[in-house]
Amino acid sequence: MAEGKYSDLRLWLSVSTGEKHISYLAERLTQLNCDVSNEEVKNEIIDEAFPSGVVRYQVLSICRWPELERLEEQKREKYD
Repeated sequence: MAEGKYSDLRLWLSVSTGEKHISYLAERLTQLNCDVSNEEVKNEIIDEAFPSGVVRYQVLSICRWPELERLEEQKREKYD
């Protein structure tokens, strides 16, 4: 084993239940664009198509999704 200091690095953290939530977040998970020097930021993802109404997911991540974030900004304007 190589010598040195190692630490865990969290790429993504979110809490969700149910298979509908998991399939919606899968889009983000398939497009992880992470830089280990990025600061963790809180992202809000809005699912407009959830059967019981609009659902908001909180995701803490060092990853970024510039194209998807523009879409989320538009949804926040619509639902805030």
